[in-house]
Amino acid sequence: MILVLAAAKRNIRNVVVHKPYSFEAKELSLVGLNLQAVINLKDLPQEIFNQLSPLTDKLTHYTQLILIGHGGQLLWKKINSSSFDSNNPIDDYSRLQTEMFFSRHFSTDDFEIIFPALTSSEKQKSIGLQKLGEIIGWHNESPFRVGINQEWGSWFAYRAVVLAKSDYLVNQNDQALSPCSQCETKPCIQACPANALVGDGLDLDQCISYRKKADSKCKGRCLARMACPVAKEHQYEIDQIQYHYSLSMRMIENIER
Repeated sequence: MILVLAAAKRNIRNVVVHKPYSFEAKELSLVGLNLQAVINLKDLPQEIFNQLSPLTDKLTHYTQLILIGHGGQLLWKKINSSSFDSNNPIDDYSRLQTEMFFSRHFSTDDFEIIFPALTSSEKQKSIGLQKLGEIIGWHNESPFRVGINQEWGSWFAYRAVVLAKSDYLVNQNDQALSPCSQCETKPCIQACPANALVGDGLDLDQCISYRKKADSKCKGRCLARMACPVAKEHQYEIDQIQYHYSLSMRMIENIER
């Protein structure tokens, strides 16, 4: 009996206990993709899980969703300094860097990038990026309908969604109250030349109608967003702001045709 107990103790000592570790992709951070979070697939709301199902035939193979974003000016600077040539530079650069990183650390069968689409011409199916942002604490609603948080203000965005067979530590939602709920002066509402924020939330029709005017001040920027004082130090450079808002303006104009 004593020998049996001794053998059992030796076996216990020899057992290697696997502990999940954090997903810390410094290589991604260095190229501007400096926001990263991990969610277990089994913990996703059903609505998100249903959105993922049509995007892959291997959903049951994967265990986690890894959300990658950028905050501040670094991503745009990296794209410009690399002379990256693309008609859709942010999405294509983000996908390329994400794919390069995961290819170095995963086998091909154990990860899949489901956002952004492989090419700019490929139709992107709907994924609830803002909902994912709420789950991990990046996203709060702002009066001007752009996600906002205390660290980055509204100057962040979702850049890639990866499904992976992995066992990383899951990010906990430690987001404090929305900075908008603590803002007394609401400068964004006053700065909107269309008065589209005066009522209960953004009046999208009023916003779009103003943007289409020949003398609009908001064709290449959102003055309400730029007036927000939260994390002002991370505000995008003006050429990046104009890039994003020129895309939305083009969408508005295409709808009219």
